Amino acid sequence: MIPPLYALNGVEIPSVLGKGLFATEETLWNSDASVVGSPVEIPGQHGELLTDDLPVFGAAKLAITAHAYADADQAQIEHAVRVFTALVSQPRLTLSRTVGSNVTSARVRLESLVRGGKFRWGRAATLTAAFAVPQVFLRESPSLSLVSSWTSDIPLLHLDRLDGSSGPIGDALIRIRGPLTAVAVTDLLSATGISWSGVLASGDWLYLSPRLCRAWIAEDYEAWEPTGTDVSGGLDWPAAGRLQLWPQVTALDVPTRITVSAVGAGRAAGTTLAIRAGRCYL
Repeated sequence: MIPPLYALNGVEIPSVLGKGLFATEETLWNSDASVVGSPVEIPGQHGELLTDDLPVFGAAKLAITAHAYADADQAQIEHAVRVFTALVSQPRLTLSRTVGSNVTSARVRLESLVRGGKFRWGRAATLTAAFAVPQVFLRESPSLSLVSSWTSDIPLLHLDRLDGSSGPIGDALIRIRGPLTAVAVTDLLSATGISWSGVLASGDWLYLSPRLCRAWIAEDYEAWEPTGTDVSGGLDWPAAGRLQLWPQVTALDVPTRITVSAVGAGRAAGTTLAIRAGRCYL
């Protein structure tokens, strides 16, 4: 039996014939996405102006087509259709996708629910639920890449826990245990980065969120949400933009890799560096 590919709010949608309802082959096996661009055309010049801007993706789209069936019982068809309709129209929806041990998820928004033409009284009905994935990527739960003694600059740090990502990771969090007076983390492929300068005392923890443009100092080593003392005034980033971790492709038969550089000042033997992120997929 093929295991379910998708679940909504933890409710699995069977991939093969099950009891009353299953996902058909019309279901998209993965989401579709498009690149948002602003082409610049110059009068009298062929083509468009080529820039080095990073690709920016619009909201992804995903459709699940479900087939409800029964054995000469229209009431059973109606029941399956109503339950599926209630599920896809929940006020807060999280879609998860499971392939082997790889489990990813994302918040989604229902855009349409279409009742297809494959209807037979008392036997079968087909519905297609189309979703938007506003944050584009399906993501795994985050994990830590840790440098337990960060006393010297690292020109190339391979974040091996993120091997295999196919989309840029824009929500990584940086955590440093003091002492420290300056830090800069840069993605080596995209040249995006995040930096901070200030005074981080020994034993305190500094957190940097490129996505939120926030920095905070706390006494807790798991203060991954803004708390403690706000020190966002010390934040900066390069011309390429705030830190995004972009997967590098070296060969089609080799998993993608993500590498960064990490430099700092004012460190001591107790200074540590951690990057918290989860693989994401386009």
